[in-house]
Amino acid sequence: MKRRRTIVVLSVIAAVVAAAAAGWATRTLLAGMSATDKAMAELRDQPLVGLVLADNPAVEARLRSAVEEDQRQPQPGQPRAFLVIVDIRKTIVGPILSAADDAAALTVMKARAELVAHLQKSDLVACRQFAGNGIHDINKLDGEGQRLFRTMLTAMEAAYRNGKANGGKGKPPSDQEFGAMLREAGLTPDDFAKFAQAATLPDSDLCALELKVEEAPARLPEDKRGAYARYVIAH
Repeated sequence: MKRRRTIVVLSVIAAVVAAAAAGWATRTLLAGMSATDKAMAELRDQPLVGLVLADNPAVEARLRSAVEEDQRQPQPGQPRAFLVIVDIRKTIVGPILSAADDAAALTVMKARAELVAHLQKSDLVACRQFAGNGIHDINKLDGEGQRLFRTMLTAMEAAYRNGKANGGKGKPPSDQEFGAMLREAGLTPDDFAKFAQAATLPDSDLCALELKVEEAPARLPEDKRGAYARYVIAH
């Protein structure tokens, strides 16, 4: 199921950083703040992102350094700050989310499904980005899309707090178990083939596949829903 991880799951914090990065190049001083201070203030103001930075001062310092370097000497491809956040998502946020209890994890899944359902109707390009590495610029979503994104981020913050307090009691399934759950939820061999072809799928087809993944908990036995949700939100 490694393709499922890299193709379908959203890196939420990375999406927030990408949205902030989109404006860094055009910002100058605002209310006496440097461009770096402004970017960091925006990140700290986001649900989940601000909590993770507050919990990890060394991480905030590392991210600030990357932001400054991006502004001083932009590099081809992804900004350094984006790469730092991707690493934070993998090493800090993911493991904590994987310990969230069923209710917290399923609340995140519900928020994700509502966002994808909205994007399927309103913005197929953003829906495709959601199914990949994250929405590139959240500010370009319509008002409802931005509201649903923030609702999802708030749900993830609650799951993060829950996972920290849960002492590792919540456990995600293995890759093999997750694959079996997808099949049990009704995904077909054709759907699995589409995961491998995601790069060439039309936006509408990829978005429909993503919505199947997000809505899968409702099609699973109750005792499997939480584990399924933990796998998705932790990767």
